[in-house]
Amino acid sequence: MRERYYIYKITNLLTNENYIGQRKLKEGKDPLTDNYLGSGKIITEKVKEYGKENFSKDILKDYLTGEEADFWETEYIKEYKEKGEAEYNILEGGQGNSLKYSNEDFMKYYSDLQSSNGKKYWDNLSEEEKSIRCQKMSEGWKSKSQKEMESFRRMRSDKSKEQMALMTNEEKEKINIKRSNSLKRMWANRTEEERKHISNRISNSLKKRNNENRKRGILVSINGKPFKIKNNITNEIIEGGSLTLWCIRTFGKKDADFYRKSLLKGRLEDYSLLEIDNRPVFPGSSYSYNGLLFKSSYTLALYIYFILKKAEIEYLPDISIPYMDEKGRAHNVNIDFIISNRKYKFISKSFFNNENEPYNRYTKEYWYNKYNALKENDVVILREECFKDIFAYIKEKKGKNFLKECKI
Repeated sequence: MRERYYIYKITNLLTNENYIGQRKLKEGKDPLTDNYLGSGKIITEKVKEYGKENFSKDILKDYLTGEEADFWETEYIKEYKEKGEAEYNILEGGQGNSLKYSNEDFMKYYSDLQSSNGKKYWDNLSEEEKSIRCQKMSEGWKSKSQKEMESFRRMRSDKSKEQMALMTNEEKEKINIKRSNSLKRMWANRTEEERKHISNRISNSLKKRNNENRKRGILVSINGKPFKIKNNITNEIIEGGSLTLWCIRTFGKKDADFYRKSLLKGRLEDYSLLEIDNRPVFPGSSYSYNGLLFKSSYTLALYIYFILKKAEIEYLPDISIPYMDEKGRAHNVNIDFIISNRKYKFISKSFFNNENEPYNRYTKEYWYNKYNALKENDVVILREECFKDIFAYIKEKKGKNFLKECKI
């Protein structure tokens, strides 16, 4: 079942100030009857101050995915901020309560968190209340899977880096001094046994991460296979000794494995892989027949099937269908065949997720718009399930191993 998000606006009826937010809707619920008024720091304080009855709620956009909700929340906050509104929004929006602050708000909010107010509040709690709060926090972290924890840490790290890049050197120095003093105080209060335990945990964590990276192919020997790549924007030819190391230097360690695989499969628009290990390659193509290249045995089988049937067929016609992805970016999807004046497109099972929804496993984005663009332009979509009879017919007419013999 596809997740449903919506964008809402909360308005203070007494002051006419407002707040923009996003909400993931529970199954069977409706935004119009959802009493949620936001969880931002300012909006929650204002609701307590003025009372719920003095706030109204408007739905700005509905039926969104998580990615769409992040995009539209950011856009609406930006739009309302430009008009002098969205007074209760500290964050710029997107990714829930991430560290996506404006530079001025970030410094103010960070200072508030580091001030003595938090310590005073904690000191005023009874030992029992402190124990209950610590236990709840501990249970909350333990309930998360390792994958969720890693995703959360990576998100916080990336957002922190983005905000630090926007700060002046003086602002960075202030934060670094506070962090350093805090760590020194913490370390000074540790026993020798505790310090040794922390050092071992850090060391083991680094070893584990490096081993995982090696399994994913991110860390490799410099003595890799030589390659030749073409930059499709500048027409520059790039040569090197290791494709993986080039991807690490160009795209960073985090994304190197994804881009290396995309290059080998011909899925990058800006770069094309020409040679690897001093041999020419055909990115994305695995089969050859009558001087034509085919990405899979399915497209080759369909071509041969209609040739044997003596149908009028055109392979890879110069037809592309424009569409906008879920983040509002423009793309084109190419047609595989025109057969008897009808357009055909083969889609493999990797085009869909386990719930049979159009989904890009590489970028982790839904492909509803791409799929609908094909349907709206009267393109016949062929899935793997349609080819059972086609493979049987080619086997009968051409022999059992004919398609294997066409493999590059």
